Amino acid sequence: EALGDLVSPADKDARSRTLGDRSDRLAFARRVSRIGSRDVVLVEKVMDDGTAAGYGSDYTRFVVPAEGTGPGVLVPVIADGVVGDHLRGTPTWERI
Repeated sequence: EALGDLVSPADKDARSRTLGDRSDRLAFARRVSRIGSRDVVLVEKVMDDGTAAGYGSDYTRFVVPAEGTGPGVLVPVIADGVVGDHLRGTPTWERI
């Protein structure tokens, strides 16, 4: 015999919001904890605003200055800030 839906739609929505909020806070804290660390970013695309977006070695999203980069370029960076859901990386252009 089926038990039916034991959790009300309102409770489901509240739980979903709670989990989403917790996930956002943990993700932000993770990005902040990476500030000052070195990484290598694989540039995925260049934007019209003069930045490039890509992924670090652990798939963390980064934005970096677009100058000297392009899709497929590996850019050595130091993470120096958080921009939305990305880390901001300053290129070091040296071997890491």
